[in-house]
Amino acid sequence: MTNNGNGTITYTPNNGFTGKDTIIVTVCNASNVCANDTIFISVMDINNESVSTDKGTPVTTPVITSNDAPNNGTLTVSPVVVRNGSNGTAVINGDGTVTYTPNDPNFTGKDTVIVNICDGNACRPDTIFVTVTGVSNESASTSKDTPVVVDVTDNDSMGGDTPVIGTIVDQGNGTVTNNGNGTITYTPNNGFTGKDTIIVTVCNASNVCANDTVFISVMDINNESVSTDKGTPVTTPVITSNDAPNNGTLTVSPVVVRNGSNGTAVVNGNGTVTYTPNDPNFTGKDTVIVNICDGNACRPDTIFVTVTGINNENGVTKEGTPIVINVTGNDSMGDDVPLIGSVINTGSNGTGVKNPGDTSLTYTPNPGFYGNDTIVVTVCNAVNVCVNDTIFIHVVADPVISNETESTNEDTPVIIDVTSNDNAPDGGTIKIGGVISGPNHGTVTDNGDGSITYTPDPDYNGRDTIIVSVCNNSINCINDTIFVTVNPVNDPPVAHGDTATTYEETPVVINVTGNDTDVDGNIDPASVTILTAPDNGTATVDPLTGAITYTPNAGFVGNDTLTYSICDTGMPVYCDDTTVIITVQNCLANPNADCDGDGVINSDEITDGTNPSDPCSFVTASQTVTPNTAWNNLDCDNDGIINGDEVTNGTDPNNPDTDGDGVTDGDEATDGTNPNDPCSLVIAHQTATPSQAWTDADCDNDGVTNGEEVTNGTDPNNPDTDGDGVTDGDEATDGTNPNDPCSLVITHQTLTPSQAWTDADCDNDGSTNGEEVINGTDPNNPDTDGDGVLDGQEVTDGTNPNDPCSLVVAHQTLTPSQAWINGDCDGDGITNGEEVTNGSDPVNPCDPKKCGNMNVPNAFSPDGDGTNDVWVIKGIENYPNNVLTVYNRWGNIVFAADGYLNTWDGTSNSKLNVGGDVLPTGTYYYVIDTKDEKVGVLKGYVYIQR
Repeated sequence: MTNNGNGTITYTPNNGFTGKDTIIVTVCNASNVCANDTIFISVMDINNESVSTDKGTPVTTPVITSNDAPNNGTLTVSPVVVRNGSNGTAVINGDGTVTYTPNDPNFTGKDTVIVNICDGNACRPDTIFVTVTGVSNESASTSKDTPVVVDVTDNDSMGGDTPVIGTIVDQGNGTVTNNGNGTITYTPNNGFTGKDTIIVTVCNASNVCANDTVFISVMDINNESVSTDKGTPVTTPVITSNDAPNNGTLTVSPVVVRNGSNGTAVVNGNGTVTYTPNDPNFTGKDTVIVNICDGNACRPDTIFVTVTGINNENGVTKEGTPIVINVTGNDSMGDDVPLIGSVINTGSNGTGVKNPGDTSLTYTPNPGFYGNDTIVVTVCNAVNVCVNDTIFIHVVADPVISNETESTNEDTPVIIDVTSNDNAPDGGTIKIGGVISGPNHGTVTDNGDGSITYTPDPDYNGRDTIIVSVCNNSINCINDTIFVTVNPVNDPPVAHGDTATTYEETPVVINVTGNDTDVDGNIDPASVTILTAPDNGTATVDPLTGAITYTPNAGFVGNDTLTYSICDTGMPVYCDDTTVIITVQNCLANPNADCDGDGVINSDEITDGTNPSDPCSFVTASQTVTPNTAWNNLDCDNDGIINGDEVTNGTDPNNPDTDGDGVTDGDEATDGTNPNDPCSLVIAHQTATPSQAWTDADCDNDGVTNGEEVTNGTDPNNPDTDGDGVTDGDEATDGTNPNDPCSLVITHQTLTPSQAWTDADCDNDGSTNGEEVINGTDPNNPDTDGDGVLDGQEVTDGTNPNDPCSLVVAHQTLTPSQAWINGDCDGDGITNGEEVTNGSDPVNPCDPKKCGNMNVPNAFSPDGDGTNDVWVIKGIENYPNNVLTVYNRWGNIVFAADGYLNTWDGTSNSKLNVGGDVLPTGTYYYVIDTKDEKVGVLKGYVYIQR
């Protein structure tokens, strides 16, 4: 419940509730004095009704149904209508129903009536919705086996609603389809004719429906096809035994439904129709429609009219030759393609046969027949409307021909009458049809009068054949063969002018007969004769070949001419003459010539960029021809050798120093060195700048390039310029002077020194370098062992110049080395330097020390003179356990003895020497182990003098 605020309330029953309900409200004044007010509400369930009726027809409907629900007691209809319809009147009947009657018998549409329905508490209005319909039956007709569409609802009214088709019931003589747009499609059963009925319900939007009956008439009406020739009327019946009525007898309506587009139709009193073409020249198709009726309905009947244009044909063929004739090519059958129907007359003198698959006919004349024949065929359209067509055929007879034989002389035309001996059996005209083949050696002209003119090819002789066609009436042709003999005659030769090109002072051979001709092939090369000699040269003829050799005069350049004659060998003999033009070009114009005689052709000189007129301007590698004598006698590079000799020697005539070593080829020839070998030269004769290749080379393989050797002043051809045995390269590495034989590192000697170096004494020690090498001393150090005695003096003394303790102290002339000063040669515990300072002998272990009564001499002379022949050590016998060992300068033991008793005579007892070998003069070194602790080991040297 809702208080509306204006003294009213709105009551809304619960959804689905019917029955009684009570509401208590308080009603108050301005002083808020209030009293209760009870409201009793009855909720009834009253359903409205919908009813329909046809126009002008009353309809009665109950208004209380089982769906209406009272609140108290039984529902009743109030006897007073609350509101009548706008287009009809309602009456409440005693049984509680209501009858509605439309006011206007033609009214269709919707109307509304309201009555009250009451129970024990209250009344409620009940609305009756009335639809007054206008549903009309339909009729339709169709032909056998032909569907028809019927518009069912177009004449129906369903109040303001759009009528729609509901259900469909038919009698079973066809099928019905609801098209969904107010129409139906009726399709009669196959072969059915007669009447059929369909009942259709037509409904409004509220599904109020009314029945609509559709009456269908199915007739069997067959269309007609008829043909006529152009400009000709045609009459045709339209009702035939094949037409079937539904009711009664079929009749033709007297009114034409539709006339033709190209003609006019009239319905005759006997039921036929006459069609007349409007245009007498019209051919094609036209259509007329009339109505055929029975007792129920009328159906259209269509008459298809074909106006034809059929033309006869003519054909011509040869005797015995079939001909194909296009029969329908000039015929018209309306819009249809005309076809051959049948052959009515195949011909009296031949046979006409229709060709399958097309519109032609083949006529074959009987053997031997010629003349005229006739064939008749029918020409039909697509619906088998046919017209006769006549074909006239003329057969032409074969001509009778005879071959021809003719002759003529060489180069002489001849006229040949071809048809004079030919004829036509049927009296036709004989003519030449054309040339079929030939001639092979001439030409033919048709003179138009039955003859031809044959012209043999120039100078041809022999047989020729021509085949022409000879025709009867230009149709039937037979080949005619003509044999022609061309008799030979002698033809003169034709001498054709010649041209030739040569270069100055260069002969040229001209084959003058190569382009001369004689159609008989009888040219005689031996007959060539010079008629006019050239002005600027000489010409000779080869008596066998006829070739002319032309030699230009020396220095001539330009054009020269000569004339000659040539003859044939025929009878009689014919001759001809002509001119030869010779162009003599400058030598330089000849790319293959060598104008300057240097052996390089002009084109190569141009490619190389050298001067083809300068014999000394050339690239040697481009010499491909033999140079001339003048070039051979030149000296292009001014090296003192002529070009020819350089070629012989293999040197470059364009390069004065072929091998690039700085010595001219001429000087190398004088020196006897190889001018092609850059390392074969006399250095002192270098007058040209050597090539970079030579400068970068190392001719003597000493590790120094030639260029560096020149700078250093060494000999590039001598690996050891100063002859000291050390290569110039090693001296450069060592920092010694490669030009000073005494400036070297001895240990770097890898070459054999020169004799000069061997004989020299670089250190002025009294021994030559060679001796020092043999002795193992240093040629650059006068005191190799540093003992203060010159190496040479030591050699003289017989001491070892490599042993600082092998010396004659009295011969010390140099300052000893520090190593010697610090040493102790005699092993007496006193350095050599101290002994020198003290005045004692640094090589005598017993000086200044005393060795008892033992004295070791420094020399003896085992020379067999009986004096000093053995080495006598005084006092040695006091040391019987002594051990003596003697060494040579190389440290090898040459003598050894245990308990030495003064018996050594200078003979070796070592394995290194053959037993009994006599030791040579020289210094030797001893070690005496006395085996006495006080004396110990004594060391020193002894000199053997032989």
